[in-house]
Formats: sequence, structure tokens, C-alpha cells
Amino acid sequence: MTIDGPGTESYRALSLRQIEEENRGLLRETYTELIDGGEPVQSVYEGIKVSYLLDNFITLRESAGKLSLKIRIGR
Repeated sequence: MTIDGPGTESYRALSLRQIEEENRGLLRETYTELIDGGEPVQSVYEGIKVSYLLDNFITLRESAGKLSLKIRIGR
């Protein structure tokens, strides 16, 4: 994943491994969903907030406007 744009001081490419190793920013939340109208099933969501990535991995310009998030899967 890359985070870049006119609002960033520099380009930064992040691997999933880097993000996973920075365990402090990970979110783990339980949610409930209905599948095919059946009984409610509880599942766990795991992710990371983009704001955490921006605050901890990216240097933003004071006049930062829009940022582009690009995820490349495969080659």
C-alpha cells in the first residue's frame, strides 16, 4: 500500500508486515451479522484506521488536502 499525494511531505510504501508488526494501531472488534436470514452470528473484525497510519507513518504538510490510498495486490 502506498500513501502519497500533494499533502504528504514524501512518498511512503508500507507492507502489510510493517503494519501488522506495529501492533498498537490494530483494531479488533466483535460484530453481529445475519447470514441468509438465520441466527445471528458473531464475528471478529480486524483492521487498522487510516488516521493511525497517517499519524504514525506519514509526514503531512500543514496544507494537506486530499490523499490517495493505493493498494496493489499481486504483481
